[in-house]
Amino acid sequence: MSFSGYLPPEFLERNLVSKKLDIFSLGVVMIQIMAGIKGYHKIADMSSQAFIDLGTPRSTFLEVECHQVRRSIEIAVDCVHADRTKRPTIGDIVCWLNETEQMIEM
Repeated sequence: MSFSGYLPPEFLERNLVSKKLDIFSLGVVMIQIMAGIKGYHKIADMSSQAFIDLGTPRSTFLEVECHQVRRSIEIAVDCVHADRTKRPTIGDIVCWLNETEQMIEM
């Protein structure tokens, strides 16, 4: 098993370790959970929006759950941004996930 797919570009290209290294890895894992192992590799071949649309289920009956899945995909895509300064912090991620949970509780 190769772990290079979990490492961000700045580490692979320049051996740069930053506080956003784990955020990238989290994004990869989230994408793999939602789209499968092969789904992560598809993201390089399409725009972020196209990938988000591909993974978002469509259903009026399950509108809240669909929003939660869509938001999780958006978070994952943000986490694997090539520019580490544009990746969210763990605090941002927790806040966004809590917001989706509050929607379900309503």
